[in-house]
Amino acid sequence: KYLQKMLGGINKMKRNFAARKGETEFDKRLIKATYEGDSKEPKKKHVSYLLQCLRDEDLNTTFPEAFSKLFAKYLEGVPNWSHTAKCFTIFHTALNDAKIATKIASELRKRNADLKYYQKKPESS
Repeated sequence: KYLQKMLGGINKMKRNFAARKGETEFDKRLIKATYEGDSKEPKKKHVSYLLQCLRDEDLNTTFPEAFSKLFAKYLEGVPNWSHTAKCFTIFHTALNDAKIATKIASELRKRNADLKYYQKKPESS
């Protein structure tokens, strides 16, 4: 038990240190929500803030900026399963929000070429 608490505290310090790289509140929350150093789900308070920005309810971050950063963060961490799962959790939560879902669908259509790079290529015979 003691070791688990100690490791949890160390991970929290690492996550907070990583978030210092963020220039804006959105950047910091995105880093914390997608931190790849552990396998815990993103904290609800961080996901809620990211969704608020994706809804255009934050004066400092617009939808296009928030989506671009989230999408770039996803592509940056594709090889890491923990990072990818956290990004998918955020996208899944956002797609359940009617105000955000259509905007995301539209943006994903525009970025189809970016996604094709990661799709499995058919094996040649």
